[in-house]
Parts: sequence; C-alpha cells; structure tokens
Amino acid sequence: MSSSVEIHNKSWYGDGIYATQFLPVDNNPKRIMIFIHGLGAHVLFYKEWLCRFAEHGVAVFSFDMKGHGRSMGPRAVIGSYQDIFALIDQSVEKVQMLFPDRPILLYGHSMGGNIALRYLQTGEKRSKVSLGIISAPWILFDHFPYSGFTRLCQWFSKKGIQFQFSRKWKLFSSDLNDPLIHYKVDTQTFVDAQNQGKKIMDRDNTFEIKTLILHGALDRMTSPKTSQLLASYHDRIDFKLFDKTKHHLHRSDERDVIFEYINNWIDESLRNI
Repeated sequence: MSSSVEIHNKSWYGDGIYATQFLPVDNNPKRIMIFIHGLGAHVLFYKEWLCRFAEHGVAVFSFDMKGHGRSMGPRAVIGSYQDIFALIDQSVEKVQMLFPDRPILLYGHSMGGNIALRYLQTGEKRSKVSLGIISAPWILFDHFPYSGFTRLCQWFSKKGIQFQFSRKWKLFSSDLNDPLIHYKVDTQTFVDAQNQGKKIMDRDNTFEIKTLILHGALDRMTSPKTSQLLASYHDRIDFKLFDKTKHHLHRSDERDVIFEYINNWIDESLRNI
C-alpha cells in the first residue's frame, strides 16, 4: 500500500458526493478502473483491495453513493439508477480527459455489481468501457429468507409506503467499529435493485462488453447460481466460482488467488480486444 497514492477529491461530482482516487506513484497508469461499492459500505471499506490494483499500475476512481459513507443523503437511499449512471458517465469522461487512450474497467461489488451490470447494458458511455468486472453481484434475491423480504418490500412499494429497517449484517461483522458502515435497508432502493435485476436477467438485454463475474460458492448473501445462469445466457460473460469463499471475495483467504485471476483475465481479455 505504500507504493500507491490516495487522493481525495470532492469536486468531480458536485457538493455532497465523496470521491476517492488510488493512483500509481508514477501517475502513469496502464489501465483505469471505476469502482462501485456495495450496499451499506463505502469506498474506503475496499481500500486495501483497490490499492493492490494501484500497485499494479491501475488508477482506481470511485465515489461513495448517496446515502453511503461520506456522501450526502439519508442512509441507504441511493436515489435513482439514472442518477448513479450519470455519476459513472462523469467518471468515464474525467478519466478519459486525464488518461486518454487507456482502457477503462468498470468494477462493481454486490449492489455495485447490480449497478455495473445494468450500466454495461444501458449506460450512455458504456461504449467507452473496455471490460466489466463484477464480484458477488446482487442480481435477484430469490432465496430464503430474502425472497419473503422481497415480497414485503414490493407490497409496501405498491402502496406508496417507504421505510427503512436496520440489522447487523454478518457480512460486516468485522467492521462494527467502522462509523461509515451502515446496516440500513431502504425498501424503495431494495425494490429498485430487484427490478433492475430482472432486467439484467432478461435475455433480450445483451452484453456487448466482455465481462467477468466472480462469486464465492459459500456466499449466502447473494446468489452464485444466478450469476452462473446469467453467464450461461451470454457469450461475452465469463464466470468464475471460488469454492471456499463467501460474499467478500476481496477479504477472503483466497484473495491472493482471486486477485491474480482477475489480473490474468484482464491481460488476456485486453489482448483479444
């Protein structure tokens, strides 16, 4: 981590959106990554993982979504998908200005994987993205007990009722002292993400950008089977399952192997573009 430089910059997205950059020390990256974090988390939750990429010549740009981390808004309320897509569009434009002709990678984890997958299908600037990298994506919560919660949120949404509930999620159990982690779930955000997940799984919505989906076989938060099914629909999606890994692949005992796998996949994929 000492060989990367961390820079905070709030001016990219306007007031209220906290942005972070992880740059190689020579400020001459060979690739650019735009990273989208998961529900309840924030950019610096992934600091060690993202610094690894910076140490290997990748400039990483990310932001805390609304309702998360240091960014504005009620906790857990991310706003519309179009608002988030606009932030990704701005990121693409900025990194192209700073580092023209470098390949751009879009990486999303968990809920960020949901957002990134949908952006790769419909985002305005998606043609500027060279590769997609998705880890443990929340596509659809179709397994117990989340299937019941999904139906409950959908019922409240149809009634025009919005609320939040809080729970100490096990996936953040080692970060209970992190004041930027929150454990809230907003019903409208949940319903929106589920609806976007259905569109992601619609076989008529294609993927033109080569994408890697990684999932842990022991993940009980999001569905490895759904990720594998999505990959089976599309020739442009590669799928990799890690047998001993849970939801946070970047914090697992296999993280060194996972990082090497991602780097090798990027190298090979870029050679074939």
